[in-house]
Amino acid sequence: MQLFSKADELRAWAGERRQRKQRIGFVPTMGNLHAGHHSLIDLARERCDAVVASVFVNPTQFGAGEDFARYPRTPDADAKGLEAHGCDALFLPEVDAIYPFGAGEGVRVRVAQLGEILEGASRPGHFDGVATVVAKLFNLVQPDLAVFGSKDFQQLLVVRRMTVDLAFPIAILGAPIIREPNGLAMSSRNQFLDARQREQASVIHRTLLWMRDRWHGDGRPLAEIESEARDRLGESGLLPDYAVIRRSEDLAEPARVLVERLDEGEVLLDVRRRRHQHNARAVLHELEHRFDLGARGCAAQRDLEAEVAALRIAGGELGEGVGDRLDVHQIAERAQVVDEGERIHAVLQHLGREAQRQVPVLGAERHAAADVDRGR
Repeated sequence: MQLFSKADELRAWAGERRQRKQRIGFVPTMGNLHAGHHSLIDLARERCDAVVASVFVNPTQFGAGEDFARYPRTPDADAKGLEAHGCDALFLPEVDAIYPFGAGEGVRVRVAQLGEILEGASRPGHFDGVATVVAKLFNLVQPDLAVFGSKDFQQLLVVRRMTVDLAFPIAILGAPIIREPNGLAMSSRNQFLDARQREQASVIHRTLLWMRDRWHGDGRPLAEIESEARDRLGESGLLPDYAVIRRSEDLAEPARVLVERLDEGEVLLDVRRRRHQHNARAVLHELEHRFDLGARGCAAQRDLEAEVAALRIAGGELGEGVGDRLDVHQIAERAQVVDEGERIHAVLQHLGREAQRQVPVLGAERHAAADVDRGR
C-alpha cells in the first residue's frame, strides 16, 4: 500500500490509474479505524480495480466545545488495517493540504435544508464542514465510486445531495451498519465509553427497533411514538437531541403506509391502496437510490446479476407482468450501451416507462430512524 501526504502525489497516483482505465474506489475516514471502516474498504475492493482511503480529522465539522483535540488518532494502526483489507493507497494529509487558506477561511459548501435539520440543527455548521471536505477530497481523488457508512445516515444523504448538485460523476454507495454484540453501532468514539456506559448505550438500538416496530405494527401516531422513545432513552440516563422516524430520501415525516419486509433494513412501501401515488419519474428516482446508482447513469456499485434479481422483484411489484417481461440483457442491447452502469440505468429507464402504464405503483425506500447518539 502506498502512503501519500501531498495532494499532488495523490493526484498523480489517481491519474495513473485512470490512464490504465482502472475503476477507482474511495473511502474517506477520520481514522481510528475499526471493523465498520474495514467493511467499507471490502465493498470498494469488490467493485473497483484500485481502492484509496483517506484519514483526515476534519476541523471544520467540529463545533466549539466538541472533541476535535481529543478525537483518537492512530495512523500506524490504521495503515496496517487498511493494507490487510486490500487498500492500495492511503492519503494522510495535513490541514494545509486540504485548507490552503486555513480551516476557517476559503470556500465552504452548504447543503441547504437537508444539512440544517436534526443533527444539523443540534450541531450548526457540522454538515457544511462535511460537505466541504468531501467535495475537496472528491476533486483530489476523482473516484468512480465512494463508499460511506449508513450509521451516519443524514451525512450519507447530504453527500448524495451534494454529489448530484455539484455534478460529480461519482457513484455513492451506502454500506450497512456494523454493530457490536449488544447492538451499539461501531464507532471510533465508543472507546471513550466505560463498561457501564457501553451497556447503557445499547438502549439506543433497542429503542430504534421498538420505534420501527410500533410504526409498522399498531398504527400509533408518529408524535406519540417519538415522544415515548425519548422517554425510554431518558429513563436509561440518556439525553437525546432527537429521536425521530423520517423518510429515507429527504428526512421528511413519513406517510403511514403498508409495508412488506424485503431484506434487512429495507422495506417496500405499498402505496397502491393509499392516496400517495408515485408517477414513473418518481419510481425511477427511488430505484436509482435503492440500487445505489449515481445521478444520470453513473456506474453501478453492484454486479449485474444482483441488480437483475433486485429489479425483477421491483418489476413484479410495479405492475402485473412487468417483472416477467424484464430481460436486462435484451433491454441493454436495444439501448446500445456497453458499460455496466449504463446497462443498469437503461433497465431502470425501461422500468420507469413500464411503471407509467401501471399506475398506481409501488415505491421503494428504506425506513430510517435517526440515530439519537449524538456522540456516535
